[in-house]
Amino acid sequence: MLGPDSDQQRKNLADTLRQLRKAAGLSGERLAVRAAMSQSKISRIESGKALPTVADVERIMTALDVPPDAREELLALTRSANVEYTSLRSSARLGIWRSQAEIKALTESASAIRQFLPAIPSGLIQTRDYARAILTPAVEGRPARDIDRAVQARLDSQVNIQVLCCGHAEVPGSCGSGVVVMNLPVV
Repeated sequence: MLGPDSDQQRKNLADTLRQLRKAAGLSGERLAVRAAMSQSKISRIESGKALPTVADVERIMTALDVPPDAREELLALTRSANVEYTSLRSSARLGIWRSQAEIKALTESASAIRQFLPAIPSGLIQTRDYARAILTPAVEGRPARDIDRAVQARLDSQVNIQVLCCGHAEVPGSCGSGVVVMNLPVV
């Protein structure tokens, strides 16, 4: 999934690559020839529509004769942007349940969880039917199999969570106040 930090990293990377190309006095077409890439790919990278791989950025930097110190900084930004980015399509292809399992592992090791989700309730307090409705549109291919696993993984992450609403314990998903504080046992 692509979060705000990933969006900003992609934008920073795109802006930096565009500025380097312009500073070198090259057009997008000329850079594409030098980097052995298509002009449309250069354009998508510079506009932030495509996230370049580390190899793409290395080819672009070689074509632009970027100095070693700037090279390292740009490669670090590229690596960071690539680590942060996971497309919804690839998550669906690999199985959304895997993402849910990762979230479960994080919640199990956390001593506190704070979330602000103004549009939908946290997955940690969703009911089975609500989780199914939320996850169904995101899964391509064979959704029945993947949805069942994703829903179960999401519900599994609710184990050992005590939800406190309005000053007293509640069953996950039953609080109507809109404010949920989750106390997790310290493991």
